Amino acid sequence: MSQDYQSDRLKKVTDSIDEICNLDDIYDREKASRACVKLYTHIYECFRISASAGPGLIHSLSIDNFRDMLGQDDIDNESNENILQYYKELQCKYKEVFKVLNGGYRYFYNHWLQRQLDTGRPDVYKIDVEIILFFVNVKIHLGDENLIEMMDNTIYTESFQDKFLQTTEDFYRSQEFPSIESNNKMLEYLKLVAEYFDYEINQAKTYLPEQKSTLTTLIVLLETIFFPTDIFNIIVEKLQLLVSDENNYHELAVLFEPIRKLPKLKNELLKLIEIHVNQKAIESISNDLIKKMLQERLIYQLSVSKSYEELLISEFKNKCGSEYTKKLEEMFEDIRLSEELTYQFRIDQKNTHGDKISKIYSNNNLEANIFFIDFFSFMVLNSDSWVLSHSSDVLLPDKLKTVYDNFTTFYLSNYVGRKLTLLHRYSEGELQINFTREKCRLQVSTYQMVILLLFNQELTWTFEQIQDKTQIHPKLLLKILSGLLKSDLLISDNPLTVNSRIELAKNFLSNKIRLNINLPSKTEEQKDRYHFTQAAVEERRMFIQAALVRIMKKEQTLKHSLLIQEVIQQLTSRFKPDIYLIETCIEKLIAYEYFQRDPNDNDTLHYLP
Repeated sequence: MSQDYQSDRLKKVTDSIDEICNLDDIYDREKASRACVKLYTHIYECFRISASAGPGLIHSLSIDNFRDMLGQDDIDNESNENILQYYKELQCKYKEVFKVLNGGYRYFYNHWLQRQLDTGRPDVYKIDVEIILFFVNVKIHLGDENLIEMMDNTIYTESFQDKFLQTTEDFYRSQEFPSIESNNKMLEYLKLVAEYFDYEINQAKTYLPEQKSTLTTLIVLLETIFFPTDIFNIIVEKLQLLVSDENNYHELAVLFEPIRKLPKLKNELLKLIEIHVNQKAIESISNDLIKKMLQERLIYQLSVSKSYEELLISEFKNKCGSEYTKKLEEMFEDIRLSEELTYQFRIDQKNTHGDKISKIYSNNNLEANIFFIDFFSFMVLNSDSWVLSHSSDVLLPDKLKTVYDNFTTFYLSNYVGRKLTLLHRYSEGELQINFTREKCRLQVSTYQMVILLLFNQELTWTFEQIQDKTQIHPKLLLKILSGLLKSDLLISDNPLTVNSRIELAKNFLSNKIRLNINLPSKTEEQKDRYHFTQAAVEERRMFIQAALVRIMKKEQTLKHSLLIQEVIQQLTSRFKPDIYLIETCIEKLIAYEYFQRDPNDNDTLHYLP
């Protein structure tokens, strides 16, 4: 009777738990309280009748038992679309049920479990919940408070990732893709692949854990499926052709729209574009750069051998054509003619002023010797072939000016109608120091020479006096004097200003037989680079304007965009025209009334005869 009664009480405990689990609204406090009172009463009756009621109660109160009661068996009735929502609702109810059942657990723990511990049963022991909770919190903290980090990688990979990737591969392997034989088909193929790729990546970013490597593995898998070696090579070859053909930029822009979603192909295309741009940039500036460097070597006589220079130009001519080396050959021709002119001028001066030159030569004075005619050489450079900036004026000493005037007279008598302009910044000479124990020759610019020669007359000059004697612009004079002060040839008591007094350094010493103080300042180098760039741009502007007029004269009427394309096509063999520069040239020619915009269509241009 007692056993049957005990079984009946256990059944009532189970029924009470079942009632709690199946409450329509677990958040209804009144219903939950009534169900809990019934459960506590049945548990109490179990303990009142028999102290051995614990095992039966343990089964009734087990977590697995609650999980079954909460509807685990009903999961098969849920559709695939609703299963996640079902799990969410089940989990929320699961938590609330345990809050309600917490009282039953507490009563069970305080009575039956405590009596078992008091009797010394070895199979019953107390669990320190606080210690377990502490280590769980540590695990959560180390895992960046993200429970997904606690998932075992092996379980994740085997149970989900491998199956997910295999399913993805099987799906796309079974799909049919268009051929890529023609450019139109290739565009169709890339659009379809980009659509698939974009979908998969967005889905992966939305639903897959960021901490896992699934996304990276998925990208590699998709690239392997969509771009096997043969297809990838075909696409890259076609892209390379499009990049190299500047008339296909529009088609390349259309292809880039899907390619930008495909990392592997996008990186390859950007690499091709970078290589192409670098090559074109080198081709574009190489002629100007070669010209600039050759100019410096020829003017300052820095070439190791002229025959080597001529051989280099010959190689450029063979590989790039005669147009490429035309200006370089003209520069060499100017130097050759200048050498002949210098030789002829010396003969002419000796024949014309022989007595005067002999008298100068016999004089031991440094100032006289430096003007001996054999010490001079001249370079007459054609402004169309050389990129040379204008020089600041300077008042040459009488004897130096006499030589220049004589050469001008000689030159213009042989080349009527031409004009000579002195470029002092490119000229240089040598001065010999005679006031020191050790003889030293100074390599100086014309400006430095003119200033230093003043100290043969006086040992001390003011800044204003030097400027008055030389007529050098004050700003330039300040820079030149600063350089001479740094070389210790001149000294000044105070920091150099327009009111300073400058003296010759009588105690100047140098351990060199020849000292070069004609070194360009950083400012001058920057100006040279700027002038070189501006000259190159101006030269290109003239080419562009000529091409524009030539095209419009032939076509008479042309769309603005077509005109730009035609200019680019014609000038690409020489350099890569800048679109902004072309636009500027068009506006300039409109202002000069070479072209006229259509009154009804602003994008159409007419040639004005």
